[in-house]
Amino acid sequence: MTYYARSASDNAPRQTYLNHVLHVLVRGRCYLRKIFCYSKGWDIKTIGRIYELAAEYHDLGKLDDETRMCWQMIRRLPGCRYLILTPVLPIYFR
Repeated sequence: MTYYARSASDNAPRQTYLNHVLHVLVRGRCYLRKIFCYSKGWDIKTIGRIYELAAEYHDLGKLDDETRMCWQMIRRLPGCRYLILTPVLPIYFR
């Protein structure tokens, strides 16, 4: 069985879980390299490893049948699409 981490949209095709995680890892490492230029004194090796673990596991719930069924039900509830798509962080973090 093939698991997908992202559904198809107007901008991109659906993406398998493995391809999605690898894409997140590569893209995030690029961002980390940029950040590390301004972060003297940070433990780059440790922060890099923490990021790798977070990237690898961030969508793990999508592989679980019960979790996927819950998300499918939640998306059908009135107003839930708005809540799911609304950013949680305040505007100054965007």
